[in-house]
Amino acid sequence: MAAIYNWNYSTGSPSTITPIWFIKTTSYANSVVDFFGKNAGATNYAAYTNYYTFTTGQTHPNTKNWNYCNIYFNKFWLDAKDASFIKGVAAHEFGHAMGLAHYNTNPYSIMCQDDSGRVVLMAQKCDLDAINIKY
Repeated sequence: MAAIYNWNYSTGSPSTITPIWFIKTTSYANSVVDFFGKNAGATNYAAYTNYYTFTTGQTHPNTKNWNYCNIYFNKFWLDAKDASFIKGVAAHEFGHAMGLAHYNTNPYSIMCQDDSGRVVLMAQKCDLDAINIKY
């Protein structure tokens, strides 16, 4: 949960305040981001995010606004990873849930993919600034 709460209002960086706030809910109907484990086999991804609308189902985030999203963790791939790595994957995918794209040219951004050299495990100032630009 720390990887998610790091995105919340003013907790990620003392110099950056974001307008977003997420809390854990036990009501599926009230949820806008859900996490699932999936045994996807020997694929080359740790996790992925799918976006949905209430009326048309799955959608692409660059072509249509979405109402909620599901984040799927590849349990097969992540079983060999430690908890801190998985925390970084969760924070990265949560960035996608808020509409951020990959930022592979900056290894100090959580939105840099792991195989592109990401060295951080939580949202950084550049990521929080991106949220402020977007929202």
